[in-house]
Amino acid sequence: MEEIWKDVQDYEGFYQVSNKSEIRSVDRYIYCTRNKSYSLMKGRILKQTFGGNYYGVTLTKDNNKKYKLVHRLVAELFIANSENKSEVNHIDGNKKNNKLNNLEWVTHKENESHASRLNLKANGENHHNSKFKNNDIINIYKTYHNKLKTLSQLAKKYNVAYTTIDYIVSKKYWKKILMEV
Repeated sequence: MEEIWKDVQDYEGFYQVSNKSEIRSVDRYIYCTRNKSYSLMKGRILKQTFGGNYYGVTLTKDNNKKYKLVHRLVAELFIANSENKSEVNHIDGNKKNNKLNNLEWVTHKENESHASRLNLKANGENHHNSKFKNNDIINIYKTYHNKLKTLSQLAKKYNVAYTTIDYIVSKKYWKKILMEV
């Protein structure tokens, strides 16, 4: 997918967001009061911080700093919201995956319903949408902890995100199944 950049609303000429969930500052001239001249400030990709639940960045304009959530910036600029829905859902349940194809506008009720379905899978019920059966979860956990395969190798084998495997082996998800392991 080709990377496309769009100006952040209210920060035009200062910051841009890409469809690959990158945030960058834009090259611009700033006035330096010390030597009373303009100097070029080169743009750069901003470091995103994980604030416990979501990735965010701090944007500054006119000496005012605002913390913005990356998934909302991507959705606001790249996903039509004709129904004026208020929340952005991470389709795969991974809040660290802010790629355009993983985001959608939803109502609060739709977002809660999605989280509830993911929670059923996470807690180990053989939910009809789950890629895993209970014995898959146990095999992944044992294979990793016996140092037979890495997280990346397991993710590739099961065709899931690296973080999904990490959540299994750290017992963050599928806790009920892994209680006895």
